[in-house]
Amino acid sequence: MNAAAAAPAGADEPQVALCTITDARYHLAVYTLIASLRSQGMDDAICVLGVGLDAPQQRLLEQFPDVVVAPGLAANLRNPAARKGEALLATAERFPDATYITLLDGDCVATGDFASAFRPSGTGFFGRMKSPDEDAMVFRTRYAAGEATGSVPRSILATWRTDVGERDQPRITNTFTGGNLIVHRDALPFVRRWQEQIDRILPAADRGSHDQTSHAYSQVDESVLNSLLAFAHDVPAIGRHALDADPRAYLAHLGPGKPRPWVCWRWDRVRYYRPVRSALRWARRGGYALPALPWSYRGWTLPAVYAVAAAEGLARWAWMSWKRLRGR
Repeated sequence: MNAAAAAPAGADEPQVALCTITDARYHLAVYTLIASLRSQGMDDAICVLGVGLDAPQQRLLEQFPDVVVAPGLAANLRNPAARKGEALLATAERFPDATYITLLDGDCVATGDFASAFRPSGTGFFGRMKSPDEDAMVFRTRYAAGEATGSVPRSILATWRTDVGERDQPRITNTFTGGNLIVHRDALPFVRRWQEQIDRILPAADRGSHDQTSHAYSQVDESVLNSLLAFAHDVPAIGRHALDADPRAYLAHLGPGKPRPWVCWRWDRVRYYRPVRSALRWARRGGYALPALPWSYRGWTLPAVYAVAAAEGLARWAWMSWKRLRGR
């Protein structure tokens, strides 16, 4: 399917396009994301950066209206998480009329219609800054002895400063999330630089969506993004998106962490079983072909889904309690 323009907007509204990324491992998640968006009435154009998808997998995604799969660059061997700049640029090329491009993590589901959030006010990047408590948790194993927590560790900042090679002092105190971003077209040059910096800094291999062997770039694409936000000269304005602003209709993240819901549901994510099932039922009623569904996505397994999720939650609580007691 070819697309020449983004989904139409009202007379006074900018046009938008959405994008996401998948390989075979996340194909079901992205299928569900698309089905949930369409089932909630959001009809904006969608570009999927397909990494190594076969023809049947591509057809399952492109059967939905205004969805196009853009083949990922074959020479790029990195994890799909390290190809977000590539996805944004591919979407901008296929939908040249789109003023705003929203990058959605593949493992998300729509709980309602939040289409208005795709059209923020202003230019630049729109996402979410992490709180000091969040960064303290993310970097908990990377602080030096006696170093204050709640921001980016000094050792990581030193590496970022060297790798970017522009500013001496960091512009940011806390980090910016690397997923579920909205980008104004004016910020695409920075998106290109983000991808180029990823390609220059990160190993040319699939090291996963997180790489704990890397001290300064454990969060892969997000770490590179924040290195530029901290030390690059030419940085776009940063604003807060509203994808999660309405508790009645928002973009719900099924991750991070394991197990993934298509293996079994975690207790802290099982509330999203119903939106997932609703999207799949909508697709089936609409005559859309469905991929093979795991047991955890089938309606008749509802009692087992909640039982396993409860057991997982109890096991996680016991493990964390034991770790806290051991640390005393």
